[in-house]
Amino acid sequence: MLVNLQKLIDLEQVEVGDGYRTKSDQLGVTGIPILRVADVHNGKLLPSYKDLIKEEYLSKINKKLSQQDDVVITTKGTVGRIAQIPKEFPTHAYSPQVCYLRSLDQKVIDSDWLYYWARSREFTRQAEKYLGQTDMAPYISLSDLRSFELELPDIETQLKIVSSIKPLEELLSANERVINQVRYLSQNVFQYLVSFSNEKIQLKDLASISPSRESKPTNTEIFYIQIGDVSDGSVEVPEPMNWLDAPASARLSVIPGDIIWSRVRPNRRSHAYLVDPAPNTIVTTGMTVIRAVNAPSSYLFAATDSIQFSEYLARHADGTTYPTVDDSTFMNAEIPWVGEQRALTFHSIMMPLWELTEKLRLENSRLTRSISTLSPQLFAGHIYVENSSGHL
Repeated sequence: MLVNLQKLIDLEQVEVGDGYRTKSDQLGVTGIPILRVADVHNGKLLPSYKDLIKEEYLSKINKKLSQQDDVVITTKGTVGRIAQIPKEFPTHAYSPQVCYLRSLDQKVIDSDWLYYWARSREFTRQAEKYLGQTDMAPYISLSDLRSFELELPDIETQLKIVSSIKPLEELLSANERVINQVRYLSQNVFQYLVSFSNEKIQLKDLASISPSRESKPTNTEIFYIQIGDVSDGSVEVPEPMNWLDAPASARLSVIPGDIIWSRVRPNRRSHAYLVDPAPNTIVTTGMTVIRAVNAPSSYLFAATDSIQFSEYLARHADGTTYPTVDDSTFMNAEIPWVGEQRALTFHSIMMPLWELTEKLRLENSRLTRSISTLSPQLFAGHIYVENSSGHL
């Protein structure tokens, strides 16, 4: 049955809404965290807990609070990132740049099916139709979203489609949990080691800063990492592109073990450890590349992954709208130093685990491609699901 979201809204079967416009005087040091565009990634949420709304304004936020199984879509700025609110996810207030889809009747439309539909090519096709309708930054309005059409099968077919995709999604999530746990372990082992030493050392004594700047692009395929691709501790490597088609800021080449940090708004902690980047990976000049020289790269990542390091960058940033640091700020940063032997011991513990995370990332990339190939066939009815156990 072909139906648009507005009809499902009118029948009170689906709710489609946007976020809460928070006033500055409603922010506090405690309260309900805001879920912003930067916290939403394809298939996962990485909340920063940076901005909090005082609980006294809870009644004003009302339905714009996250609920389990909500489908979250970024609709302004970085458009089209989609994730689902998982079980036991802390309640957040959606920001105005984030919209949500919420099933109100699970007997008519299953929440998981709605999520997979939002990640389907059919949804993407309709979204792309609206992106170029203004001269402003990419944007999908709430009324645009409510006009989207979907081929809604009966609930039994929805559940069969979900049973075919969900095991792959669960494997993706399990891999992500391992990756996150390795980072958590890195932080804790590092803090344990530095508790035995009060020594500090400047980063420039252990690393080179943005050492490989390319003068001009060539007619080659590259993987171009922009600031928007990087979040707190992770990076989503985009599809390859011709270097000649990339922006002029695509100039910094990287090698395995490099650490990248955004120089703009360092308080957002957009940084990542490039354990084994693809050949011809190029990073925007809006980032700083930290390359290990006199210390293991895993140790340097742990040192620059700390809250203390990002607070140092934020203190030294210039500007109000777009606070920015330069390479010299990184060079002069002081980090804890435990000596060469202990740093190498740390590396011997952590590096095999970081290499494991790289394998899991590659597996997740393959799984994502498999889901992208399978989903359209399931939604179009080209693949018939025989039973609810997911056998095709």
